[in-house]
Amino acid sequence: MRRTWSIAALAIVLASPLSAGQGKVGEKPNSNQTASRPAIRGLLYPRDKDRVVASIWDKPITLGHMVDLLEKDYCPGTAQAFRGPLGARTMALSLPLLASLELDLLLVRREAKRRKISLPKDELRRALDTRFKKYFKSLVWKDPTREAELRATKDYIRKVFLRTAGPRTEVELLLEKMVPPRFSLQDLKLFYQAHGLMSQTQVKIAHIFIPRLDPKTGLLPDPEGIRKRKEKILDIQARLKEDGSNFGEVARRFSALKETARRGGFLGYVERWDSKHPAIARAAFSLKKGEWTGPVEEPEGFHFIKCLKILNRGSIFVVNQVKKQILQDMVRQKREDLLVSLRKRAHAKLIL
Repeated sequence: MRRTWSIAALAIVLASPLSAGQGKVGEKPNSNQTASRPAIRGLLYPRDKDRVVASIWDKPITLGHMVDLLEKDYCPGTAQAFRGPLGARTMALSLPLLASLELDLLLVRREAKRRKISLPKDELRRALDTRFKKYFKSLVWKDPTREAELRATKDYIRKVFLRTAGPRTEVELLLEKMVPPRFSLQDLKLFYQAHGLMSQTQVKIAHIFIPRLDPKTGLLPDPEGIRKRKEKILDIQARLKEDGSNFGEVARRFSALKETARRGGFLGYVERWDSKHPAIARAAFSLKKGEWTGPVEEPEGFHFIKCLKILNRGSIFVVNQVKKQILQDMVRQKREDLLVSLRKRAHAKLIL
């Protein structure tokens, strides 16, 4: 995705540092410290381990349950990393993405079991090894002066890498097995007629951003903070005109990302298969020029999206010459459609 600002950095940009002097993890404050230090108002582990942070099949999932799942599946050390005031910031920045991946993992595992599809552990391990080698090589390539330091901490880097790469890789491998790349030429023709070559199209968009983190504390909000955020989203939705003519004005007034807000929410160009922000890409490509939609939920927050321009839409290609690319686009679309349908059927959602 080509844009003027990285959405992946939004949570970090908007999060203010925690108050200084909070002590070490696990350290018991004395009575004077307790009296002089204000209570943490955001989500805190393990204090809030019984707080509901997600739901699936209309069953609540608590913070403690989610952390246990992350520890068991791919992320040993998550509980320690999230613990106490010092870990609250790490949790705030990490948990929305990790929880989203964990929900998808539960859904895809259940669907694979229903279809009697299995994923051998060796196959998963080989895929993770391959991906980590590529990731580690990219780190060294970006900064060769740190190669010795990176190799000395390679085990730790791999552990952190697996927190997100583990669940994501398993989900992708199971989706590949459930939607194999086998379609007839007629299927490809029909898909091309409906969608064209999505991989060669870009959509120019503007957005209005509402962060998931509390802008004042940089932490995940408490229930009152979530209520206020919902009210703000509804207020923005009510202010936007149906034809989107005042989108830029509303973005300048209410979008939390000032870098784009002062330009009427202009964000840049979206490519269809943006792996970091799939919900935004999917929403953008569902719009015609001038249309808007939202709120679109991503781990870092919520976006209202407006389509400003569509590039390469309606280009003419000979199907036989681009069969491989059409097949790739079709497979991606079918796998994404399956995952989205599983989320909807299970009523999967974050409550963060």
